[in-house]
Amino acid sequence: AFSREDVFGYAQASREAISNGDGNTGELPTLTTQWSVDGVAPGLARFVIEVTGSAAKLPLFRVDVTPNDESNKPEAAKWRITVTVSNGTDRTTSAIVDRTPLRSVGAFPTKGPGTSVQYELGLDDLRPWRVFTLTNPTRIVVDFGGAPQAVSDGIAVYEPAPQKTIDSRISRTFTVSGAARVFEANVVWRVKDSSQKVVAQGHTTASLGTSPVWGTFSTPVTLPASVNGNFTLEVYETSAKDGSELGLVAIPLAVR
Repeated sequence: AFSREDVFGYAQASREAISNGDGNTGELPTLTTQWSVDGVAPGLARFVIEVTGSAAKLPLFRVDVTPNDESNKPEAAKWRITVTVSNGTDRTTSAIVDRTPLRSVGAFPTKGPGTSVQYELGLDDLRPWRVFTLTNPTRIVVDFGGAPQAVSDGIAVYEPAPQKTIDSRISRTFTVSGAARVFEANVVWRVKDSSQKVVAQGHTTASLGTSPVWGTFSTPVTLPASVNGNFTLEVYETSAKDGSELGLVAIPLAVR
């Protein structure tokens, strides 16, 4: 039998918990949330926790993935991502989202001592997921999914989307952006023409290197004048051990 992940073509997602944060301050921050499906990239759901009203430090947080007991919480679907923020107050209202892959969102203050808030995200399949943090304002971002051919265990390309056409009448330069968890934050890219010849290549640096929390990257890529019609963008990590290509994603594109 095939799982939903198999049908959609996703690689196996990690179930390893992720913890991070600078620590808690004496001041209790306010946490506000927002979520989207397909707004950042096709097939990608995003959950954002914004931290305001406190010092600049990011509160300690932990993200866990577990199968869901549908007989107990049917609204949470098959899988559950839990984000626990150890210091803050939140007024998020539980909601049924019902847009694949995100089914529901809830926020629950933890019981007992402390001021933790626990967010529960109900998922109807376990797509590859990643966590990164942003500043100005301070945010914790949890992304899951994306176009299957644009996502691996260490690379997630959000732009350009697969099958996008670059209009050369406007510009032959386009932006490649996404998230990465790679050695020394070095993200490598190359462009292959329709005959699979490498016609452009380079690298960029993600905001964070190898760690449980991912970094983000964005870089311009310019197509040579010789490239027309279909081409492929490949993004990957070069192994520090033997120079092999790790986490490679190959995104079909076109230029007209």
